[in-house]
Amino acid sequence: MTPEQIRQLLECDDLRRSNHPDRLADAMFRNTFVGTQMLGEIAAQLAEMNERLQRFENEWATMLRPQISEAHRQLWPKLTTALDRAAKGIFG
Repeated sequence: MTPEQIRQLLECDDLRRSNHPDRLADAMFRNTFVGTQMLGEIAAQLAEMNERLQRFENEWATMLRPQISEAHRQLWPKLTTALDRAAKGIFG
């Protein structure tokens, strides 16, 4: 349901034309139904966006894993050496 269709449904609302209890109840039901339908569509869109985001994250993780592993392989020995020197300098 498009925003325009929802707007049209809400504008044809009997609440503006009559205070008859049956019409009020019908209009309130219709507005509640439309609101519920809108929330369902929003939830579906959010679920789809979440799924797309997870796929995107997985693709990037897969692409970057080799670079991260290589950087770790190269930097870890330098880091441990620097930490050892710092510890010896502090603790003697």
